Amino acid sequence: MDAFRAESVRLALQKMVKGSCFSICTVRTCLQVAGIVPPTDDLKALEPLHCVDWSDMTPEMRAEVMGRTLALFQYPEFSIEDLDAPLLGGAPGEHSSLFRRLIGRGADA
Repeated sequence: MDAFRAESVRLALQKMVKGSCFSICTVRTCLQVAGIVPPTDDLKALEPLHCVDWSDMTPEMRAEVMGRTLALFQYPEFSIEDLDAPLLGGAPGEHSSLFRRLIGRGADA
């Protein structure tokens, strides 16, 4: 994936997690841009949460939603490491705690 597309995906995901709610539309579009076709069951499990406010989720649920969202991007045809450090402001592999910090919720906020 070229730098423009990687930055586009990074900015869109960052906007979603810093915003007020989860957006399956953002996730689907970013997956398309990244050229990823994740398992349907994994993506469908997130669909009911579309437009649910982050503040309406327990901290555990927010962490789970964010972790599962990032997991959708962890496929051989796409390197999440290209996005996660710049997106989350830290080292690769620190996904869930950094995701919580990014949206200003959780122990790391």
